[in-house]
Amino acid sequence: MPIKGVLFDLDGPLLVDGTVKPRPDIPALLAALHAHGIVIGAASSSATAGKRAAHSGLPIDHVLKQSRCGNKGTGNYVAAFCGDAGFETHDCLTVWDDQFGFREGINGRTLAFHAEWGGGISKYGIRLQRPEELLEYIEVFFLKNAPWFAELNATDTMGREVIARALIDGNGAGSEKIRQAIYETLKERKNVHVNGAPMPLVLVTHMVASAYLDGLLSSDRDQVLWQIYPGHAVKSDPPPIIQETIQHLTLFRSRAGVKSLYGLNRVVDAPQSHKIRLADGGQAVEFINQMNSLALVKGTDVEGKRVYVIDDFTTEGYSLEAARQMFYAAGARSVHLFAFGKYGSRYHIETPSKNVSIDPYKLSKFKAAAFDEVQGRMTRNEEALTEFAESLKRLKGTTIKDKLLQSSPPI
Repeated sequence: MPIKGVLFDLDGPLLVDGTVKPRPDIPALLAALHAHGIVIGAASSSATAGKRAAHSGLPIDHVLKQSRCGNKGTGNYVAAFCGDAGFETHDCLTVWDDQFGFREGINGRTLAFHAEWGGGISKYGIRLQRPEELLEYIEVFFLKNAPWFAELNATDTMGREVIARALIDGNGAGSEKIRQAIYETLKERKNVHVNGAPMPLVLVTHMVASAYLDGLLSSDRDQVLWQIYPGHAVKSDPPPIIQETIQHLTLFRSRAGVKSLYGLNRVVDAPQSHKIRLADGGQAVEFINQMNSLALVKGTDVEGKRVYVIDDFTTEGYSLEAARQMFYAAGARSVHLFAFGKYGSRYHIETPSKNVSIDPYKLSKFKAAAFDEVQGRMTRNEEALTEFAESLKRLKGTTIKDKLLQSSPPI
């Protein structure tokens, strides 16, 4: 499901404002996008947009004008472009150079980039200093045929959704170098560099791109709440990489649309699953260890909202399932579960047994029989591992490798 289209602001990113003169390097960029089969659109509120686009010589496939779409900022330009081209919103990226364009991008539910070469000002959008950087982002992160290594779309015995995703496996896509870098990043919390790029931000960018390509980030404009799954100890801080994930998501959903949520807390220490497996042959790891050590902070409001939970690694799915129970019990509309790495394919789907109720704001002492467990399996796609390894090779020669997901500096 690679990106299928890019919608540009006509004046600024593509043309010198009010003229038919293309910006430097734009003809080469559009030719490269077409070579990847990507449809190109241009949005403008100018009455002369159609004529100027035609006389520019640029290979623009669709020109969206004010006479049809109204003022920029409504999301109508994005909707019209996707409708004309015949694809979904999450098949499209958008490129703007000012705040009005950015509002169009977020109201159109797209991942938006800020083209600094256009001369406009925007504190949101992923920073692009030169046109070729857009191509680098697309070729490294957005041409995936397999955005996830492992995924599960199921329901529990109460009919509630179980939507779980994992970016890669725990073995580094067959590369010991990648495996070690990922382990040091996620478990030892080091800022490891691979091919000149910081692995934390490589993983973050891949996670954002995969979730976007899967349509999981663009279904609604309502507020999205993000939860970092807490560490095993009460005093453990959230992994910096996952904190960065949440911070960078504000670049395309705006600060009103993305809220960092730290409502799920570790109230008492829980056993570390990987240590239990090493000591006990994998037989003593239990879901109940998670449920009986967590609680939501009083006042955490998720009623009717979408909650996205991020963890580093998952093996059986127990941590992610514990979070799902808590947020559904608190009234969440939906709960999406993400992990950077997945060991194996097993995933245990949990449901409260009959007559068992969960108070998510109080520490519980459930017995194992309080939950019905169904062993499911996540669908695995080995192509995702190949694509991930190849993306690291492509990243080496780019200029974005040391500034991934940056926003433009404040003016």
